[in-house]
Amino acid sequence: MAAFRPQSRREPEKPIVAAHRGIRAHSVWLSLLKLAHAVLLTADPALVLRELNVSEAPAYYALLDRNRAHLTQFGNYQAEGKATLAWVKRSLKRPGAGLRFGLWYSGELVGRIELAAWAQHRFTLAYWLGSEHVGRGLMTHALTRLMQHGRESFGATAFFAGVTHGNSRSVAVLRGLGYEIAIDHCDHTVFSRVA
Repeated sequence: MAAFRPQSRREPEKPIVAAHRGIRAHSVWLSLLKLAHAVLLTADPALVLRELNVSEAPAYYALLDRNRAHLTQFGNYQAEGKATLAWVKRSLKRPGAGLRFGLWYSGELVGRIELAAWAQHRFTLAYWLGSEHVGRGLMTHALTRLMQHGRESFGATAFFAGVTHGNSRSVAVLRGLGYEIAIDHCDHTVFSRVA
């Protein structure tokens, strides 16, 4: 139950001061994201989530190159489908919207997963897995671990993930983790789950 607080008789803050407080709070939030652990262990001892940065550009490019048709089959990931090594290096040098991890299975980069703040205590997930590793439960382990990290490190209370229509495997992964349809758009469906 929310406690009643009488309004203060203080004058309201000037808009610039209030905006500065918001920027400062946002900066603190970004700092917390940057301080997050760079390596996350999963329930599968062979699967590790490790921060994906420019030093892994050759491995990430090789993964993209092998999976161009797989990534673009539903109409999304078009930029990745045309990626060059230079494009990969530029994209990995840019700060991500949140935490950007590579999925490493027995020492090999097999996919990518991201956790980004969307609203207070609500996060979006984005992910993809190389076609040769689909159907082995790797993404289920990776998502489970990343959601746990979101709850423990950032107080996440809800998660969202968008899936392009036709991607039944991704829908099955999310459904298996307890996600439900939040909204159905013309080209994709947004799934949500309480943390």
